[in-house]
Amino acid sequence: MLYISTFDDEYLERAIASDDFRELLSDALQCFEREDPGTGHNVCQDLQDQSSVAVLLSALFSKEGEQEDEFEARHVSDLKRAATMGNPLAQYALGVYYDNGDMVEGSRETAENYYRMSAEAKMPLACHVYGIMLYYGSGLTKADKERGFEMVRYASEQGVEDAAIFLRSLS
Repeated sequence: MLYISTFDDEYLERAIASDDFRELLSDALQCFEREDPGTGHNVCQDLQDQSSVAVLLSALFSKEGEQEDEFEARHVSDLKRAATMGNPLAQYALGVYYDNGDMVEGSRETAENYYRMSAEAKMPLACHVYGIMLYYGSGLTKADKERGFEMVRYASEQGVEDAAIFLRSLS
């Protein structure tokens, strides 16, 4: 079974805990962790129209018999669906992929848009990245030092070590 994530499991656990379907999603995660992807995907499939977290969770784990290239294509497609549903973890992950050209054609502008959406939803990792973009200005993002600083400070307060390092570098 393949697993892809661009954020710590702690963020996924928080997203599950805050979802209306937390008990079912926790059960699905346990199925994935026990290497029973069929059951995990079935639980997520039943919830996909109602929960962006279910779409995200399903996107992170391969299906039985799914080849790596098939998994990566579905992974990105499912992340886009979850992002469209407003999921900040999916938005952040897509920002990383577009920023690095990983599994998608690289696009700094698309990356910035996904980082912005995720940061506006207070996803700490995205607040760090987008906050720095705001601080200095980048591509589509006009410089706004005050707002950028506040976003990075928030990320640091939420435990993003790289954000804390950035803030110390400004002193």
